[in-house]
Amino acid sequence: MAKRRVAILAASLLVLSCATTGCFTMPLWKAGYSGDGKLTDHGFKTFDDRYEITLGKVDVSKVGRHQFRIGKLPHVFFILEPYPKAESPDRDAAIRMVVTDNKTSEQVINKQGKISDWNWRGPSQTITTQKLARDPENIDRLFHAKTFHEKTIELDIKASEGWGSMFRPRRWHTYTCVVEVLEPSQAPENYISILGKGGGWVQ
Repeated sequence: MAKRRVAILAASLLVLSCATTGCFTMPLWKAGYSGDGKLTDHGFKTFDDRYEITLGKVDVSKVGRHQFRIGKLPHVFFILEPYPKAESPDRDAAIRMVVTDNKTSEQVINKQGKISDWNWRGPSQTITTQKLARDPENIDRLFHAKTFHEKTIELDIKASEGWGSMFRPRRWHTYTCVVEVLEPSQAPENYISILGKGGGWVQ
């Protein structure tokens, strides 16, 4: 009887540990993702950017419209960005990225600008500090108080907590990401990738 109680206690502790650390998340989301490209899970021990998604390539040497489907991402903050950055002015281009929730038809992201101006850590037109863009407590505080370091900031918060090129996908929702090349680069066959990063136990 005592051995049975010990076994039950050990199993309960294992389930509790996995629930708090997210060790069940990797197989769940690898099986659940159904969008374009590839979702990589670096494991629950990852400090930052646990999840990485590669949607596909965009030829920025000519004006065009490219569409990608994002399906059933983990419920963590993601930042979508073009990569690599322009290495020289002739390889720079201006793009617009619009992400829409397919279930509600709400806009989540609507951002445009030169590729060289895009920032992994948040919208360059307001604040680009790593702590602000990656710390959910600061983000949640800003959503309600609209303040940071005693300075009032106007934030354009969209659906799915979208801000700049960052958003937190709703559970089991799918999204459409449209990338338009507004001003092409001067380099022939100049390709970029649309990447996303998010998660980690720091969140």
